[in-house]
Amino acid sequence: MSTANSTYVFAYGSLLWRPGFEYLDVHRVCVQGYERRFWQASHDHRGTDSHPGRVVTLVPVVGAVCEGLAYRLSDQHREKTLTALDKREQDGYQRVWLPSTVALNGVLDSVLTWVAPAGNPSWVGDEPIGLTAQLIATRSGLSGSNLEYLLELYSALNRLEIEDAHIQELVRLQNTDFAKAVF
Repeated sequence: MSTANSTYVFAYGSLLWRPGFEYLDVHRVCVQGYERRFWQASHDHRGTDSHPGRVVTLVPVVGAVCEGLAYRLSDQHREKTLTALDKREQDGYQRVWLPSTVALNGVLDSVLTWVAPAGNPSWVGDEPIGLTAQLIATRSGLSGSNLEYLLELYSALNRLEIEDAHIQELVRLQNTDFAKAVF
């Protein structure tokens, strides 16, 4: 959502549980035409160059809806926050504006987010979900284990009461006490 004096950052992955920046307020929003998928390799945050992990990106899908949060940035911290997010969301991600529906009042507007498009150097696309689950279970990087990323995302989505079959299936495939307790 963007107004003349406001920028909203759309969170659909790690920004849901660890935004890492100051914001004025937050709204639940939906982005039409996209699904959240673990189709991006992570050579830095959740993996290494030789053992990349997997992180989520938005994948265009006709008729799909991706729910998340939109954080409103203050004018005072806007450029500093966007610069920090550009650095955080590297390894194939690009800053993009997407139309959204604000669940609070149904207003259509746009949100700023980072998407790793198909064809970027770290794109893995639709690999077998069992392989994705195995890689998530065994990889880690500068920001911690890839499994932690999946479980934190799953927990954040549950707190927000957002259903995501892809995330649920990846958690189900994990051989962890957490996954066993959930399913």
